[in-house]
Amino acid sequence: MTSPAPQSLPAEMAAQLAQLRDIRLPEAVSWWPLAPGWWALLVVLLVTSVSLIGLEYRRRRSLKYQALQELQRLKTEKSSQLSTQELATDICILVRRVVLNGSSGRQFASTHGESWGEYLAGAPNGMPAAGGTIHCRRALPAS
Repeated sequence: MTSPAPQSLPAEMAAQLAQLRDIRLPEAVSWWPLAPGWWALLVVLLVTSVSLIGLEYRRRRSLKYQALQELQRLKTEKSSQLSTQELATDICILVRRVVLNGSSGRQFASTHGESWGEYLAGAPNGMPAAGGTIHCRRALPAS
C-alpha cells in the first residue's frame, strides 16, 4: 500500500518511499510436524506405558497373585456356604497347589500326612506346629 509522499520530503526520498512495499508477515507456525523434543517425550511415554502394562500382566500371572485371588474368593464366596472343615480343606488344597507350583515343589509332590505338616511348619513364615496333623482329605483338582 503506497501513500502519497508528503510535500516536505525531497524528491529522492519521495521516490524511495514510493518503491516501498507493505511488510509481509510470515505464515503462522504450524503445530505439525512436531519438534524433536515432543517426539522424544512421546517415545518415553509410550515405552513407559508398555513397560507398566507388561509388569502388571506379569504380576497378574504370578503364582502369588493368583493364590491370593483364590484365597479371597474362598473367603467371600465359600465361607458362608461351607463348613469349617470344608473351608480348611479347600485352603489346604490351595496351599498344596502353591507349594507344588513353586520352585522346590517337585520334591514335595509325594509328601503327605506328618511329613507335609512338618514341611509347612518348617517353611519360612510357616504354620505353627501346634500338635495335630495337617491333611488334605480331598484329592487335588486336575489342572
